[in-house]
Amino acid sequence: MKTLPFSLEHLQQGFRPLSLDSPLQPTAQELAYFSYYGIDFAKQLPDVAHYFGWLESPPYMVACHVYKQPNPKGCFFLLHGYYDHIGLYKHVIRFLLEQGFDVFAFDLPGHGLSSGSRASIQMFSEYESALSRCLQFSENQLPKPWHIIGQSTGGAVTIDYLQRNQFDLTTSPFQHVVLLAPLVRPRAWRQSLFAYFLLKPFIRRLNRRYTANSTDSSFVEFIRHADPLQPANLSVEWVGALHHWIKEIENSRKSPLTPIIIQGEQDLTVDWQHNLKVLDKIFTQPKKLILPSAKHHLANESETIRKRYFKFLQECVGDNLC
Repeated sequence: MKTLPFSLEHLQQGFRPLSLDSPLQPTAQELAYFSYYGIDFAKQLPDVAHYFGWLESPPYMVACHVYKQPNPKGCFFLLHGYYDHIGLYKHVIRFLLEQGFDVFAFDLPGHGLSSGSRASIQMFSEYESALSRCLQFSENQLPKPWHIIGQSTGGAVTIDYLQRNQFDLTTSPFQHVVLLAPLVRPRAWRQSLFAYFLLKPFIRRLNRRYTANSTDSSFVEFIRHADPLQPANLSVEWVGALHHWIKEIENSRKSPLTPIIIQGEQDLTVDWQHNLKVLDKIFTQPKKLILPSAKHHLANESETIRKRYFKFLQECVGDNLC
């Protein structure tokens, strides 16, 4: 790991509650953190204000970023994937800001700068509770219509929130729901589940196995060697929480909602063929874009692939065609 321009310990010690009344002057540690991950959009883009702080979603303190700009079209809520954090989502945040939306993004419990056991959770509903808390905070503070975009586990959290609350077209808080390589079942799930039941009595964590989950080799190298917020282990408890969630979601009711699903055919992280069948069953005619050369981490795929699905989203969300 190369020398970092910021200290995680000092960054977390200086953490302040999130407030949208006026942007707090970022600390030197916060500025270095924003710059390191390229999410310093108050510096990169004109008229963008960046609000950073924590919200309490008991028992967790959730690290939040809010980007606001004049005359927004609405607001997108952004949810990241397992092992991830919002620092890795500069491409998606920039795209949404350039389309005229405000953005609310947060680190899931146990990820990034949020509190909690690293990359672990007792129940997936704890992720859903964190999302609910962020939405509650945003009511009457962030512009509508609201939309949501989730990568992988972030997509699973989105699905869980929609199904748990049994929203329909009139009650859903989101005009558009975008799922990037959404997680239902991971690849080789049956083998993983067998290993889970075998190891559960003896082991709490397994060494993480890194995979080339993007065709962007610089991103893959950054994750492996230069990201201090990457968890080093897979939590056995998280696998158990996923097991319970899969059983619930695969047997959930039919929803009238129509999400936008973007999926790569070279994805070796999730069982995407199975997952699309499940999503076809529990949602109403999802709008899909299948990318033949894309791997799993669509938020950090090659520029060519990102441009392809960004154009699709621009047409769908911008012109309300989806």
